[in-house]
Parts: sequence; structure tokens; C-alpha cells
Amino acid sequence: TRLAHLPVLALPGGDRAATEPWRLGAAVLASLGRTNRTGSIVVFGTLGFGGALVVFALSPVYQVSVAAMVALGVLRSMYMTTASTALQALVPNQLRGRVMGIYSLTWSFLPLGGLIGGSVDAESNVLMGVSSFSASKVLPLARCTRTTGTVGVMASSV
Repeated sequence: TRLAHLPVLALPGGDRAATEPWRLGAAVLASLGRTNRTGSIVVFGTLGFGGALVVFALSPVYQVSVAAMVALGVLRSMYMTTASTALQALVPNQLRGRVMGIYSLTWSFLPLGGLIGGSVDAESNVLMGVSSFSASKVLPLARCTRTTGTVGVMASSV
């Protein structure tokens, strides 16, 4: 007998969802509909992404690395989509352009992070570089959430 089962989840793009894991993340978010757990989704997605990245960095087993990459695609899609939606929903109309401009600076600083990450990789090894990136993603959010609960409270009002 079956103890539990997962609900049927329509995959956008059909079989392409198997090779593009972000599609699965989008399907999971769409199945949740409007929810008051937006902050929890952002925190779970971000912490899960960092954790999956650490697993990918430390894993010597190919199959574990592939599973970690699938998790990375799903979790990144979940936290990026939810965070962008929450940001647009929480910001007043008259400030939305300015706030989204500052938010887009995140992508402008990627080359700087790549320079720093490349320097860490050159001085130590790639494993240390990926692990330090993962820690820089997980630790500040975990600390903010644990000490103040700000992330969950702010985003849950969407």
C-alpha cells in the first residue's frame, strides 16, 4: 500500500522541464498560488540554494552533483521569482522605478564578485571559492532571519 504520494504537477514545457530545472521551480510556485508564506519561500529557497551549492562543491560523486544541480535550478527559480514579486508588490508605485533600479544593481556587481571569486580560486582552489560563495549567501540571511525575523515578516505581508 502507498503511504503517501505527491500531487500531480503539470510541468511547463513538458519533457523540457527535465533538462531545465527552473521550469519545475516555476511549476511549484504556480501550484502554490497566492500564499501568505512568501517570506518562508524566499528564505527556504535562498538557504536551500546555498546548501545545494555546498553539496555540489563538496561532492566527489557525479550523481550527487547532478542532483545538486537540479536542486540549484529549482531553488533559484523559487527564491528569485518570489523575491522579485514581493519587491514589486511591497514598493509604492511612485518608488518602484527607483527601487527596481537599485535591485538591478545586483546583476551589475556580478563581474566584481567573479573577480573576487576568481582571486580566491587562484590563491586556494575552486572548492574553497564555491564554498565561500555559498557561505556568503547563506550566513547573512540565516542570521537576519534568526535574530530579527525581518525577512519572513516583511515578505509575508504580500
